[in-house]
Amino acid sequence: MTEQRKDKDVKAFIFFSVDIVDSSAYKSMFLNDWSRDFELFLEEFPNCLNDSCNNIKIPRHKARPLPCANIWKLGGDELLFFIDISEAYERLQDKTNLAYYELVLYYTILFRRAIIAHNSAADEKLKKNDRAFKIKGAAWFADIVKGPNYDKLYGNIEIEFSNAKANGVKQRDFIGRQIDIGFRIAKYATLNRFVISVEFAILLLRDNYLTIEDEGIELYYEGRKSIKGILEYVDYPIISIDMEDKFEHSENDLLLEDVTPVNQVNLMRFMEEYIKRTNFIVYYPFVDDNDRLFKDRPFGHL
Repeated sequence: MTEQRKDKDVKAFIFFSVDIVDSSAYKSMFLNDWSRDFELFLEEFPNCLNDSCNNIKIPRHKARPLPCANIWKLGGDELLFFIDISEAYERLQDKTNLAYYELVLYYTILFRRAIIAHNSAADEKLKKNDRAFKIKGAAWFADIVKGPNYDKLYGNIEIEFSNAKANGVKQRDFIGRQIDIGFRIAKYATLNRFVISVEFAILLLRDNYLTIEDEGIELYYEGRKSIKGILEYVDYPIISIDMEDKFEHSENDLLLEDVTPVNQVNLMRFMEEYIKRTNFIVYYPFVDDNDRLFKDRPFGHL
């Protein structure tokens, strides 16, 4: 394979999905006013997330606020966010002691906390017989080629288009293999399992082992599942982060299911081997040419 050209503007993005659990049942139960509850959530959750970004304490970084996540779009009952890691990194000042992969950890912490906070508040409402719904989450990574030309090597592009309903305001959208994989693995998310893609897990784990444990983040491996249309010949690993849902923990205990967190070193080794198995449809994440750990552009070494 020829060497990957360096003139492509390749950006590293992480995506987060927040989805309402059992939304159809909730709509059926509250036929007349479910929409008001949903609209309130769609307004309050991003605001709560932004407040958390502004208030998070980043070690070695003089307590600078973390750049807020961007709302990508609303897909049914699913709220989608994106973060351009390079852009977020550049917006932070005094960044000499902060690595790109650390940003992935901090955003993961924020989304996890926001989901747990929402579900805890929902539990309190339900105890009082007030109506409430819970949410679940997923996250994935994609290297995005910016510009009009599709690049089959990377398989992911960003496009801009004018929205006539929004007075011609430019909107951004993302299309490609890693984007499709993200949507497909999100369906395996549960109240207790925040599902993440292989590339996202690599970013989260690499040189972050002790920090992840300090933050109480436990990773689980739940076997491989079919990803139709993309990886039909080699099932995709379902990796997740524990969300502390007491109901699901209790049910797993009754079912005598093994819910032990995985050994992080073994998981990292497995993911690297899995990448080879997919013939690099899934590939080692690239973040920046100058990054210490994630500087190799996909396919440039093949």
